[in-house]
Amino acid sequence: MQIQRKGVACWAAPACRIRKKFCLHARTCAGHANTPTEKTGNFVCAVRKIGCFFAGKGNWGKPKSDCAAKRSTKRLVSLRDCWATLLAGAAILSFGLFNVHSQSGITEGGVLGTTLLLRRWFGISPGVSEFVIDAICYALGYRYLGKLFLRRALAASAAFAGFYFIWERVGFVLPDLSAHPFAAAILGGMFVGVGVGLVVRAGGASGGDDVLALLLEKFVRLPLSKAYFLTDAVVLALSLSYIPLRRIAFSFLTVTLSSFLIERIGRPKPQASALPRA
Repeated sequence: MQIQRKGVACWAAPACRIRKKFCLHARTCAGHANTPTEKTGNFVCAVRKIGCFFAGKGNWGKPKSDCAAKRSTKRLVSLRDCWATLLAGAAILSFGLFNVHSQSGITEGGVLGTTLLLRRWFGISPGVSEFVIDAICYALGYRYLGKLFLRRALAASAAFAGFYFIWERVGFVLPDLSAHPFAAAILGGMFVGVGVGLVVRAGGASGGDDVLALLLEKFVRLPLSKAYFLTDAVVLALSLSYIPLRRIAFSFLTVTLSSFLIERIGRPKPQASALPRA
């Protein structure tokens, strides 16, 4: 295969394209004429072509370089970091819900708040309603967000259940903040925001309400923080039918803080390049 540049072919250019690491001056491998200096350049390209072949450890057209191994290693490291992030998020979320929410009585929105509403209004057990709602949400997630998302969402849910079981066996390690609802709202919002944010960043979901927020982000084009706040705010507003306004107000504070943290952690903004401008 030859590369044509400015009407002149360079027979050594394919080798330079194969391994630029050895062909440092690939520009000189195209557009050679027949001058003595450029013939020397052709000879250098030929030598580098041989180096490309032996460094690639393969044939001329498809060298088996160490680049494939490096890409495979990077992929494995990235996958390992992804699952570690997902497990860390599930651990932080379950820790906060057990040590802060369950002690202080902070009301949640989303699927959990919906199950409490259904129990209050229609007498449906939260164990049944939450299973049905989560199943519907996960089915929608599989349909519109993909199989990989469903796999990680199920893994995050299983990890959350496992870690919550561990915290129940360990017992409370944080003081009861029932007498300090403002501190409980702030601390609970931080645990939920960081935990769910890490799970979302890893490409999963910790529950059906996360799936709903991600679907709103995808189809309605809402920012992730607003999608979470919207789903929680609707349920909290309906919860005013049986929960005092004071408790709902602190729950709104928790939802606002957690929604902000989820977007900041789950959807980090790309950093601007630090290279100086020319």
